[in-house]
Amino acid sequence: DRDQAVKAYENIINQEAAEGWEYVGMDSYTTHIKPGCFTLAPAQTQETHRMLVFKRPK
Repeated sequence: DRDQAVKAYENIINQEAAEGWEYVGMDSYTTHIKPGCFTLAPAQTQETHRMLVFKRPK
C-alpha cells in the first residue's frame, strides 16, 4: 500500500544519504508488453516502473 511504499522510499533515501549520495527526485517510465505466443491475454499490457535518482555532491 501507499504507506509501505513511502516508508520503503524513505529508508532507501536515508541509506543512500548516509553513503554520501544526494536525492534528486523520482522518475517513472512505462513499458508496453506485447502478448507472447503462449499467452492467453488478448491485448498488450503495460508496466510502470519508478526509479529514485541520486547524485554525488561536489
